[in-house]
Amino acid sequence: MNKMILVLVGLMLLPIIPQSFAQSPIGVYAIQERTDVIIDEDGEVHVIHEIKKDSRSARSFTMIEGIDSNLTVIDVNGKGIQYGFLEEERILTIFPSDENVLVEYDLEDVFVQDNGVLRGDFLYTDSDPTSFVFADNIELVFINERPVYVRDTKKIDCHGCQLVLEFVPNQNKILKEITWEDKKFDVEIRTLSNVESFNFDQPSRSISFDANGNNQIITLIIPLELLWSPYQVMEGDKKIPKYEFQINDAHVGLNFRPESSGDIQIIGTSVVPEFPLFAP
Repeated sequence: MNKMILVLVGLMLLPIIPQSFAQSPIGVYAIQERTDVIIDEDGEVHVIHEIKKDSRSARSFTMIEGIDSNLTVIDVNGKGIQYGFLEEERILTIFPSDENVLVEYDLEDVFVQDNGVLRGDFLYTDSDPTSFVFADNIELVFINERPVYVRDTKKIDCHGCQLVLEFVPNQNKILKEITWEDKKFDVEIRTLSNVESFNFDQPSRSISFDANGNNQIITLIIPLELLWSPYQVMEGDKKIPKYEFQINDAHVGLNFRPESSGDIQIIGTSVVPEFPLFAP
């Protein structure tokens, strides 16, 4: 009899548990309408989980791993919602609500800077999908070392996210104008390296320059009408790995990371004006 009374008292007290007190996860697994990881140009990270409403049951989910601050739990109308947080396991429990609930917090020290590049590791599989949303002045990011151009979309979606995310803040944009006969072409170079002795050689179908900077990311945006892909990238007399990615119908992006300062040569497959493939 006494045990039954204790159970009933516990159930009566459940809705008024203080927000900061929770000994274990309760309720059903929370359905996430969206999870946005918002990243600014300095590598500061703000997270928003939108949790589907449930007026009868408490719901639990796991927050993204890391050191968090400024945690808020409100419904979509701005009303505060009671919650419990199991900090060690990073499990947050939301008590019943008549509206979708927004859980927001900042993640600290996610990105570390290495040689001018901001790098962060992410692992999150609780939401499908998770969206990484970037500040307006972030145009190019690297996912597991592969470049992704985000100037127009400003986000990428990830299903079952485990990735290394990199970008270069305040990266220089160097425009090199190439004139061939009566046409002018702009080649854009993005890098923290110093670029000198830029040259376009039509007979060898190549662009060359000196890059002064060890292990620095270099990205070129090349007009396809000037120099057609695919490309081969040479560091001195050594072929180095590269990634190509589409910018639009008229331009392609080319990314590589030389180990040291020195001569870079980019060789294309055809060049303006395009030579016939076969002799008559």
